[in-house]
Amino acid sequence: MNGSVTPVSGITRVTPPTITNTCSAKIALSPTASSVEKESRDDLRHVLQRVADALLEGASFSAALTRQPEAFPARRERKARPHRYGTAWWIERDGHVWLVRRPPSGLLGGMAALPGSEWTDKPPPGAAPLRTVRHVFTHFSLDLAVELCTEPVGDGWWHRIETLAEAGLPTLYRRASELALASIPKRRAAA
Repeated sequence: MNGSVTPVSGITRVTPPTITNTCSAKIALSPTASSVEKESRDDLRHVLQRVADALLEGASFSAALTRQPEAFPARRERKARPHRYGTAWWIERDGHVWLVRRPPSGLLGGMAALPGSEWTDKPPPGAAPLRTVRHVFTHFSLDLAVELCTEPVGDGWWHRIETLAEAGLPTLYRRASELALASIPKRRAAA
C-alpha cells in the first residue's frame, strides 16, 4: 500500500492507497467507505471464486492461488462401480398385475415393486428373461431380468394395468413394467 497522510490547515487529508490484487489488476480505492467496501468485496469474491474453482478441480490451495498446473495433483482413478443382478417377475391376470411392497429399509424401501429375487453379484443361472433393464444407482449398477410368472409371489395386491402409472413404481420397476408390456406376444398382437 502506498497511501499518505497530509495535514492541511487543521484537517488531516488521507490519500487513498492503490492495492494490487492477486490478479495483477490495480484497484484505486475511492475516498468513500461504501465504495471501498464494495470494490474490496468484489475483488475478494473474484479471488475466492478462482480458488474454489481450482479446488473443485482437485488442486491444492497454493496451486489454486498461483494457477500453476504442474503443482495440481493428478486426478484420482475412479473406483469401478460394482454390478449386481436380479429378477423381477411379471405376474398378470385379468388385466391386473401383481405388485408387492419392498422392505421398509434399504434401497427403494417401502415402495411398490414387481416381486422378484434378491440382488446378487452373480447372474441367475439359466434365466430366460423377456427383457433386461439396466439401472445405475449411486453405489452399484443392476441388471434386472424381467420374467413371466403365473402365480403370485409374496404379500401383495392386484393392480389394474391401465392405472399402473398411478401405482407409484420407482423408475427401475416402471421401466421393467414397460418392457414386460411391450414384450408379451399377445399384448403386441392386440396393440
